Amino acid sequence: MKHKHHVIPKHAGGTDDPSNIVELTIEEHAEAHRKLYEEHGRWQDRIAWHALSGIIGHEEAWYQKICEASKMAREKIAEMYTSEDRSRWRKNAWENATEEQREKHRQAVSKGRTGIKLSEEHRQAMSERMTGEGHPLWGVPWDEERLWITNGQENRRINPEKEQLPDGWWWAKTVFNPRTDYPVGEENHFYGKKHKQSSKDLISKANSGLNNGSLKKSRENNILYKEPYLSEILEMRREGLGKIKMKKIMDEKYPELENIPKHQYYTTYKSIEKYGVENVQ
Repeated sequence: MKHKHHVIPKHAGGTDDPSNIVELTIEEHAEAHRKLYEEHGRWQDRIAWHALSGIIGHEEAWYQKICEASKMAREKIAEMYTSEDRSRWRKNAWENATEEQREKHRQAVSKGRTGIKLSEEHRQAMSERMTGEGHPLWGVPWDEERLWITNGQENRRINPEKEQLPDGWWWAKTVFNPRTDYPVGEENHFYGKKHKQSSKDLISKANSGLNNGSLKKSRENNILYKEPYLSEILEMRREGLGKIKMKKIMDEKYPELENIPKHQYYTTYKSIEKYGVENVQ
């Protein structure tokens, strides 16, 4: 199968003129974008290289494109406008938004932040801002001022003195949440009962060793279990190298691994030592 490759990429000003297009195999196409990335450092070539070589999947490639494009847009806006301008626009947009628009914004922000790890400095700054009188609920009795509402599909709480009841919602809490709403004490159907030892043994066996959910997920998502990375990790382990030295060597040899955290090297060789190469690949 042949791919059409732009000698000068379109993101770098290239055109669809026949003189700017060559036919390459998938492997050649990936190699061409790798060279372009190493020469010019453009993120578009990095994503193309990783996607064509199988380092990342199609969905991950699209996600990275969206992130990089958003980053460029934010940087351009930051150059054009001051932080005071942007803060004023956000405040006006929020005040003029409908409750439906606000709820969509909350859900989008929540989804976009899922899985993001904050630095210790960021955590400390957030903690200081939300401590004492800086907290938005400072001095406000939670249960007295914020009441449950539902639309039949989800629950949330609002302050009836400051917020209006949205259309399609009513004062109640009807959606069952097993984390918070499950009966406790004598109301729980399992109250006073215990698993038999045979049941405990079956549960333990089902979640131990190679059946452990964390290990399964690690094997599916860990690129270090693939060749040629795995062989090199095993060889370095035989030489007595630890995760920090391994990462330094592998980052220098394989630039595509620069985003792999050092603890992943540790879990890789530890699982191999425990379960064997043939069971974790």
